[in-house]
Amino acid sequence: MKSSLTVCGCDAEILSANKKGDGTHRVLKVITNGSPIVLKCYGRTRGRLESLLKFLGIRLLVGKTSTSARGRCATERSVLNLLNREGFAAPTIVSFEKITTPSQPCLALEWIPGRSLAEIVRSEKYPLDKKKDLLARCGCEMRQRHDRAVKLREPRLVFEHPSLHHVIVSNERLVYTDFEITYCRAHDIERLARREIAGFLYSLARANWNQFQPLFSAFSEGYGNSARVDAMLRELRRYGTVPVAWWLTLFPFLFRIKGRHRRIARASRSLHVPEGR
Repeated sequence: MKSSLTVCGCDAEILSANKKGDGTHRVLKVITNGSPIVLKCYGRTRGRLESLLKFLGIRLLVGKTSTSARGRCATERSVLNLLNREGFAAPTIVSFEKITTPSQPCLALEWIPGRSLAEIVRSEKYPLDKKKDLLARCGCEMRQRHDRAVKLREPRLVFEHPSLHHVIVSNERLVYTDFEITYCRAHDIERLARREIAGFLYSLARANWNQFQPLFSAFSEGYGNSARVDAMLRELRRYGTVPVAWWLTLFPFLFRIKGRHRRIARASRSLHVPEGR
């Protein structure tokens, strides 16, 4: 059950909260002027030593943005503005003048009604054809975003943490969320695009393994770039993932190929992705 409270004099409920780190990171639904918004308050999500090691690992070795609370807030603001400017569906940043805690970084966001794609794919209430349609649309939109990222040399257009849980199905829209961390190196965007596809596959397999093959087939046909998908599948079979940096491929012993990853690659071998879409 979601917890109710008052925030800045407004009724609110906690949608999610991270109890690790300093315990201040949470996402709230706030009612202001009779309408809901999302208030995302950023806090430290790990212990201090773990946060430092994480910073050194992802910032210096693989080229991702800062993991600090202020860094994640600034990154999410930047990515949301970029996505909306480029015409990709994401929540807009809204004004909430009642925020009175300058010591904690916060973002006020548009409230998006709907259900996550993970819920729909997992549910038996929805027919397979409905799920396939949503996955095909998701694949098409991902291809458009990846192609734009390559053209602009813009790594922020490639999602660092792909998940069906981060896609909200709202009426006829697929709205994408959660951009606290992103890539910041523009020299290997094709690799990052393949890595996002692989991450999306893991999420799809976790949500509904029994229907994975027809759903991934629909996603692949919607995505339409067989060269990129096939390259991703080859890396998946070899490493169990798409290594985030090319130099990691020099150390294949670092990758432990899990049975689930082999199953995903094996189930995908028979798929045909049409060229030229």
